[in-house]
Amino acid sequence: MATTRTMHLKCAGTGPQVTSVDTAKSTTVVLGGTLFLSLLYLWSVWQVGKNAYVTALFPMAYFLPMLISMRWTALKGRSNRAQAIFIGGFSAGLTAFFLLVEWISRLS
Repeated sequence: MATTRTMHLKCAGTGPQVTSVDTAKSTTVVLGGTLFLSLLYLWSVWQVGKNAYVTALFPMAYFLPMLISMRWTALKGRSNRAQAIFIGGFSAGLTAFFLLVEWISRLS
């Protein structure tokens, strides 16, 4: 059970307490990341034009910083490897989901 050891699966509420500094870091990552990725989206629309796949990825401007900010809140106390697996896995899954939905919408 290497996965169980890597993820350190425990009940909710167990682990280090989230401090106000952790909350400030998390909020900064969410706000700054969302602003940066939204500007990146606007720039890419300006460069590429109205591309449906670029538009399909726009929700990641919110979800990606939210997932990364979990490093200081929900994933605090987990190993770096477990955090990378969680954040990277969900980010890749959401990206694939949004692109798949766009691709399916083009079939009809």
